[in-house]
Amino acid sequence: MVSREAPGQRGRLTSAMRPEGRSRRRKLAELDQRIAQAQVARTAIAHGLACPHEDIFACANFAGGVAAVLAGCSLEEAHARVHPRQTT
Repeated sequence: MVSREAPGQRGRLTSAMRPEGRSRRRKLAELDQRIAQAQVARTAIAHGLACPHEDIFACANFAGGVAAVLAGCSLEEAHARVHPRQTT
């Protein structure tokens, strides 16, 4: 196997192999997950603000979304149940 290390770097761990490199990647993945959750929550709030019903509790979509969350679905799954993608 041919080594592709830079001169003077032989035997050193790359940043990806260092424990702190793995920790940073894990933290980045956690942040990505939190951002995705925040985006889903933002979509839910935007839907609520745009709802034409005077009383949000009278909206069948809202009721369906709440029921899905109470049944254990994530907000993303609840949104997908209430607003299934249309296939053409």
